[in-house]
Amino acid sequence: MSVLNPKSARDAKAIYLLEDGLEGLVPLSQVQQNGIEVTLSKAFVIQSRSDDGRVASLSESEKVHAGQVELILSDDNFYYFEPGRVYTLELTEVVNIPSNAMGLVIQRSTLNRSGVTLRGCVWDSGYCGKGSLTLKTSIPYRIEKGARIAQLVLFEADDAGLYDGGYQNENVE
Repeated sequence: MSVLNPKSARDAKAIYLLEDGLEGLVPLSQVQQNGIEVTLSKAFVIQSRSDDGRVASLSESEKVHAGQVELILSDDNFYYFEPGRVYTLELTEVVNIPSNAMGLVIQRSTLNRSGVTLRGCVWDSGYCGKGSLTLKTSIPYRIEKGARIAQLVLFEADDAGLYDGGYQNENVE
């Protein structure tokens, strides 16, 4: 498996990913040597129970998601995060992962150096949506709406079918 370099004009697959995979929604300033920067759109604090009061859980037959409450954007256009809480961050960019690739979203080093952890997951071939990440911080921290928080790294993958799960078109109005 190899990383697709989004800045390499020699890599036709990477150009395909930029033109078709991100639908021209990402400014060139967000295209880096080995990834495409993604930005913060909305933030939510994760609650201890689901919206209907059940304990969040995962089994082969059922997913019960923890409830979420949207954070209020401050007057200075920042979201404020407190230590010990867990948050969901919704991304701004709509991503379409092509059939010849898979994606991983990895936090920016600035967050890492500040004691802030972002977690993502694999985005399968065919996934389309505004993905989300989980944030946990060890110190009080703030992030401006629209700030670059992570990089989408695309890996070449054999075409084994396209994603058609429950998160297809997530957060896309």
